[in-house]
Amino acid sequence: MDSKELSELVRQVRELEAAMGDGRKKPAPEEAAPRQFKRRGIYTARAIAAGETIERKDVHFKAPSNKQSTMALWHRIEGSTVKQELEEGILVTLGEVWGVSMGHAMRSGILARKIAPEYEVTYLMKAYEDGQDYVRDQGFRVVSISIDDDSDETVIKACKEIQPELLICDLIKTPYTELFDYCRAVDIRTIVFDTKGFL
Repeated sequence: MDSKELSELVRQVRELEAAMGDGRKKPAPEEAAPRQFKRRGIYTARAIAAGETIERKDVHFKAPSNKQSTMALWHRIEGSTVKQELEEGILVTLGEVWGVSMGHAMRSGILARKIAPEYEVTYLMKAYEDGQDYVRDQGFRVVSISIDDDSDETVIKACKEIQPELLICDLIKTPYTELFDYCRAVDIRTIVFDTKGFL
């Protein structure tokens, strides 16, 4: 085999390697956008009143979906109580059936996973069972407070027991007034998300 034949052989081998790829199956970049239209979401099969429980007979699975409404989340939605009336044919997300805002739970989960290597993470959450189960499933400890308790005293008491270095509040509104004075006095650093998720 002369040098010209060897060069041709190497070129053909490289071409074959490129055609074979890396062996991992993954969507091509041009396939990413249409994925949501192929994934099945959870849609109401009938109008469902607030306070009713969602059962399998109440829904259809069809495309498209979004990240908060996929067949993979059905086990979390089935048997949940609807918070507000749902019309027939709408996409059901965890936000419509959970007492806790799924946006808050997911956003705080991202932050909790980031800080977990440096801090022992404990969630102080209102007693929405489904939201607390979600957080526990992520591997975090939960301290429960009453759903209608917005008092400074309850959170301050929890802070005294847990003794956190850092307190992160992810709230729709901030009902606390004395809590932040307490945190400053005992040197607990605080981060507060506003209603749009900004610091």
